[in-house]
Amino acid sequence: MCSSDLERATIGGYTKIACVITADLPKAAQSKAGDVLRFQAVNINEAHKILFELNNKLRELEARINNIKNYAVKINNKIYQVSIEKLN
Repeated sequence: MCSSDLERATIGGYTKIACVITADLPKAAQSKAGDVLRFQAVNINEAHKILFELNNKLRELEARINNIKNYAVKINNKIYQVSIEKLN
């Protein structure tokens, strides 16, 4: 193969049979070889709505986690009460 062959782009490309919406990318990225993936047709507005709802859920979860101040930690079958304080 000569160098000029390597410098040329393919013509026509490949057929795209599906794409993953942004909200589902983490799920798709965690799939393993052999996993079955099912695609469902959604329009752009539905995809935006799903992403918006996911982002809201993540913000709510973050707020709940940030509001937790006391934890019970079990070490060697003994439970310790632990508080988290912000240092300035």
